[in-house]
Amino acid sequence: MPKKPNEGRGLDQSTKELAFYLLCVLLGVVMLAAMTTERLGYILVLMIISLIWLGWDAWRLAEGLRSRDWAPVEGMIVAAQVWQYRSIKHAFRISAPCLKYRYEVAGKVYEGGPVVFGKTGRPAEILRPYPHGKAITVYYDPRHPERARLRRGNSVWDYMGSLLPLATLLGSIVLLCK
Repeated sequence: MPKKPNEGRGLDQSTKELAFYLLCVLLGVVMLAAMTTERLGYILVLMIISLIWLGWDAWRLAEGLRSRDWAPVEGMIVAAQVWQYRSIKHAFRISAPCLKYRYEVAGKVYEGGPVVFGKTGRPAEILRPYPHGKAITVYYDPRHPERARLRRGNSVWDYMGSLLPLATLLGSIVLLCK
């Protein structure tokens, strides 16, 4: 049986990000449970979580900056669907537009994605410009062609994502100095 593109490559980017955030939450919960109820313990936990989160954002933003020099290649949308998530205890449902794409570099086929959009709006409307089979431009890292993006660089929203952990870190430093 032929091997699918990127089969066995490991976890995709969205799964890694989700695992990272869950690890941060778990670390915070474990540290809170292990510490006394003193104010210093809570502040240190906030600082550690903020630093981990900022480190993750710095890595993600650096990847976006590096992608400005990546090479373009023609690709194709192979899946465009709406992902449905349910909250714990099914209190509410979250819908996120997601798409996967395929591209070829030096005769080797790669599959990228899933790309989850951070845009607000109805997921089906966000995916409308990306029907299955549509030709698109994919930007890939010439040194590691398996790494690709649908846009070069970072958007303003990519930088905005760092404001919450930065504010949390600064707030915890202020509390620590009091």
